Amino acid sequence: MTKIFNRRIALFILILFVLPFILTAKEKVLKNKYGTYTLDKEKGVFQSKTGNFTIVIEYNKKSDLYIVEMKGKTTGYIALGFGRSKEMKDSEIILGYVKNGETFLLHEYGTGLYRHEPIQEKEKYIKLLNSEEKDGWTFIKFSRPARIKGEKYKILQSGQTIEILYSLGAADAFKKHMERGYIPIILP
Repeated sequence: MTKIFNRRIALFILILFVLPFILTAKEKVLKNKYGTYTLDKEKGVFQSKTGNFTIVIEYNKKSDLYIVEMKGKTTGYIALGFGRSKEMKDSEIILGYVKNGETFLLHEYGTGLYRHEPIQEKEKYIKLLNSEEKDGWTFIKFSRPARIKGEKYKILQSGQTIEILYSLGAADAFKKHMERGYIPIILP
C-alpha cells in the first residue's frame, strides 16, 4: 500500500512540477508590442505584429556562425540591429537592399540615438548568402561569426538574451523607416 501511495505521489510531483518545465524548454515564446519571437532548439523566429517583417536566426555550432534571414514587405531597405544602449546607439546594424538584381549589404554601428555609420573593417565579417526582391518583398540571408573582436561588435552566444532592432524603409536610401521596432530575444 505504501509503495503504491509513494508512486502516486512521485507521479503527481512529476506531472505538476517537472513536466511543465520540460514542455516549455522545447519552445520559448517572447512577445511585445512589436511582435513575437519563438525559439526552439534549432532556430529563433521573429515576426512583426504587422506581418511586414520576419527574422530567422540559426546557430551553426560547428562553424561558430549565425545564419540570419531577413524578409521585409518593401522594395526598399531592411535592417537588423544587435543590442543597444538607447534607441540605435551602440547597436551593431546590418542593413541591405536589392537594386536591379544587385544586393547591397552594409555593416554599421549606432554612433548616436538616431545615427549610424559604417564600421571600418579590415575583413568583411558579414557574408551574403542569398538575396531577392520579388512581389514587393525583399529577402536577404547572411552569415555572421558569433565572436568578432572589437568594440563595435556584439559577442553572440547561444542562450544569451539580447535585444534586436528591426526596420524597413520604402526606398533603398537609409533615410526614413516605414516600420521599426525591437524585442529582447534568446539566441539559439
